[in-house]
Formats: sequence, C-alpha cells, structure tokens
Amino acid sequence: MRPPFAYHRPATLEEACRLLAADPRATALAGGTDLMVHLRQPWRGKAPSAVVSLRRIPGLAGIEATDQALRLGAGVTLSQLIDHPVIQREYPVLPFAARYMGSPAVRNLATVGGNLCNASPAADLPPVLLALDTQVGIATGRGERRLALSEFFRGPGQTALGPGELLAWIAIPR
Repeated sequence: MRPPFAYHRPATLEEACRLLAADPRATALAGGTDLMVHLRQPWRGKAPSAVVSLRRIPGLAGIEATDQALRLGAGVTLSQLIDHPVIQREYPVLPFAARYMGSPAVRNLATVGGNLCNASPAADLPPVLLALDTQVGIATGRGERRLALSEFFRGPGQTALGPGELLAWIAIPR
C-alpha cells in the first residue's frame, strides 16, 4: 500500500520552489521514472510526504539553440534529446548515449534533469555532458544561479541543490 502524500501542480518555478522549501520531505516530479519506484516501495524510506509536479511550468520541456549555447529545459525527455535535429547534428554523442537508456517507454518519460539530479555514478548522461563543458541553471525561488555541471555533483546521490531549489536548465556551449 502506498503511503499518503500531498500532490501539487504549480504553474511557475517560483511556486514550485516555495512548495519544496516548505516541506523537506517533498519531492519534484517531472518524468517520475525513479519516483514511482520509491512510491511503490515505501519500505525503502524514500517515500515523499508531498509531490510537486513540474509539468505545467513553461519552458522546462523546451530546447532552444542560440549562437552561444544549446539550452535544454530540465524536463526535456530522452526521446526529445534523441529526436532533435540540432542535437543530432551538433552533439551526436547525446542521442547515441540516450538511445541505450531504458526502453522506449522509459525514454518517453525520463528527463535530462532527472538523470542529472539523481547524481548516480552509473548514469549515462553526466559523463557526456561533463565532457561538453555543460552549465546548469538552478531556480532558487528568488531567482536563478548558474553552475558548471562539474560543480553540480557533490558525490554519489548528492547535488548542489539546496532546500527549495530546482534544476531549471542545462546549457551546452556551441
């Protein structure tokens, strides 16, 4: 049986950050491929008290190419990464790596941001994105801060995200 939890659908990053800051056991939901495991196995001790859905927040699933960088919203799915023509042309290693991650159903849900935020030493995207000198944008509820991806990872399962912070975007230099 799943433990009860609150469910929130904020419309902005600021609202999502406020909800996460208000409850230390709250967790963000984008693709949900890892979260669903925790909800189904509460005995592991990682069942959240609240889930904050990021699906309604504009820009989190977008891909934007500028002269300086390719910017991916943290909610970009692995399938989007595989199918995007600019990524295929300029960063072919990304679709190559993403194609081997999970089944097609998982790739349709799993997000780039989720893959990074899990900070798993076995994850497929971090080594590729680190080699591409990627930067990340972190929403703080009071604005945004920017870090090199190499500074984002603090150890296995640990990131630079503080309470009430969310990974908002990933920028790969062009």
